[in-house]
Amino acid sequence: MVENSTPVDDDYLCRVLHESIWSEYTETPREKCGVSSTMFDDYSVGLIPEVEQPKTETRLEDLEQNIKRTIVVRPKNLTVLADSMHEQPEAAKDTGNELLDKVFEQLAAISDEQASFREQIVQLSKQHASVKDEIGTLAQTLLIVEEDISWLKKQNQELGREVQILRGEIERASIEESHLTIRVGLLEEKVEELLAGRDGTRAEVTELKARLSVVEAESKACKAFREQYLSRVQMTAIISLLDLSRDAAVQAALSPAHRKVYRSWRELKRSKGAAEARRITLDGLHRNHKDHPIPGFATPEDFLEFLETAFGLREVGNLAAHNYRKDKILAALVGLPEEKKGQLAHLVEFLNNMDGWWEGGVVGGFDGEVEVVDGDGLASRDRLVEDVDGIEYDEEEAGGVVVEGYWGC
Repeated sequence: MVENSTPVDDDYLCRVLHESIWSEYTETPREKCGVSSTMFDDYSVGLIPEVEQPKTETRLEDLEQNIKRTIVVRPKNLTVLADSMHEQPEAAKDTGNELLDKVFEQLAAISDEQASFREQIVQLSKQHASVKDEIGTLAQTLLIVEEDISWLKKQNQELGREVQILRGEIERASIEESHLTIRVGLLEEKVEELLAGRDGTRAEVTELKARLSVVEAESKACKAFREQYLSRVQMTAIISLLDLSRDAAVQAALSPAHRKVYRSWRELKRSKGAAEARRITLDGLHRNHKDHPIPGFATPEDFLEFLETAFGLREVGNLAAHNYRKDKILAALVGLPEEKKGQLAHLVEFLNNMDGWWEGGVVGGFDGEVEVVDGDGLASRDRLVEDVDGIEYDEEEAGGVVVEGYWGC
C-alpha cells in the first residue's frame, strides 16, 4: 500500500467509500446486516446520538467515552482501505467485498453494542431516578428528624425547668417536713398531758352527768309547774273576764243614781235577789242593744245565760277578778288555742265598747277605790293579789260548771 502524502481527513475518506465502492453493490449486504444508509452515514462521520445523563455519574461518562472511542477507530481503518483500493482497484474488489462484509458485521456488532449500551443507560437512568427519589425521601425524612430533634431539645429545656421547680418544691417539702416533725413532737407531748389528765376528766364527766340528771329532773318539774301555772293564769283571766263583763252589763242596765249603790253584779243580786237582778240586767241589755246586738250572741238572753251559767252557783265570786289588769287578761287569752277562745273574744269586744275594764279601782266610770269582801271581812287590794297567786281551783268546792270548754267558779 502506497502512502498518500496529502493528508486526508475522515470525512473525505467516508465520502469516497460511499461514492466509489458502495455504488457498485446492491443493497443486499446492507439488508443482511440490518443497517440503513442513514445509519452508515452516521457512523461514517464518527457521530452517535448522545444520551443526556447526569454529569455526576462517573459510570455513565466512562461508558459514553468507550462508545465514542470504538466508533472513531473504525473510520481510521476505512481510510487505510480506501488508499489501498485507489492503488489497486481491480485486485481489491474481492478483498473489498470481504472487508465490507467484515465491516458490516462489525457495524452490526457495534449496533448491538450500542443497543446494549442504551439499555444499560436507560437502566442506569432509572436507577439514577430511583436513587434521586430515595435521596428526596431521605431529605424529607432528614427534615422531619431535624424538626423532631429541635422539638426534643425544647422539651428537654422545659423538662430541665420543671426539674428545677421540682427540686425547689422538694427543698420546701423538706423544710415543711422538719417543721411538721417539730409540731408532731409538741402534739405528742400534748397528748401525753391529756392522757395524764384523762382520769381527772372522767371524774369531771361523771360529776357533770350527775348534775345533768339533776338539772333534767328540775327541768321536768319546772315544765310541769309552768304548765300548771299557765293553766291557773289563764283560768284566772277567764274568770276575771266573765266577772268584768257581768259587772259592765249591770252598770249599763242601772240608772246613774243606782250605779253608785250597786257597783257590781254581786251587790245587785244580794240587794234585789237573783231573779230581780236578772230582770233588771236583761231589761237594760234590751234597752241598750236594741239597735245593735251584742257581738257573738244572738239575743241579750243568750249573753246573760252565758254569764249566769258560768257564775250562777257562786256565792262570793272571784275576789281577784277586779285586781287583774286588762293587759294581763289579754295576754292570757292570746295564749289559748283558737278553738278555745270561742265567745271570750266577743266579751273583750263588749268590754271595750262598754268601757267596762277595771283599771286601778275604776268600774264603769265609777271613780274610787273598790273594797271587795271575801266572806271573812274586808281584804286589801294587795292581799287579793296574793290570794290570786295561791288559789287552787276545784270544780266541786267552787260549784262551777263547764261552758264551751271553760271552767267557771
